[in-house]
Amino acid sequence: MGDCYAEIMVKRKTSTSTKFLKCLMIGITGLCFVCGIIVHPFAFLAGMILILVDYIVFPKMNKEYEYTYINGEIFIDVIYSKLKRKRKESFAVSEIAAVAPLGSKALDAFQFEYDVRDFSSGFEDSPRPLVFVKPDTKEKFHLEITEPKVLQDIKFRLSRNYHEE
Repeated sequence: MGDCYAEIMVKRKTSTSTKFLKCLMIGITGLCFVCGIIVHPFAFLAGMILILVDYIVFPKMNKEYEYTYINGEIFIDVIYSKLKRKRKESFAVSEIAAVAPLGSKALDAFQFEYDVRDFSSGFEDSPRPLVFVKPDTKEKFHLEITEPKVLQDIKFRLSRNYHEE
């Protein structure tokens, strides 16, 4: 069998709570500046510190996931605001106990005692994520792998543990 390599980019949906938090942080920062001008200069200093906090926190609110698949190995990176990349997870497909679409009956045995790590987009119109179950660490990973050659390679490597529905 030949080598299989693919990179898949998935943009994460910005949640309503994240949007609200951004607006709240901007509002509090602006309020500190106004109070600094009108009431007390220490509030102006607090506004300057909040600008620094906003500068650090805001880029972490915009995420993209990149899955890299190389011959049975999956590497998951998160990219913050298209500037900073961080490796979140990597595992071999041979370590996986089951692969099935989200909501499949094949995942009923793995409902409890498993931590869910969601690396999918979160959009309603996106394809249903595949759930990869890793029994040694008691984790389930939600990934939106849409590349046909990657799906075919995973199906070949996990023929007994790969479930279509």
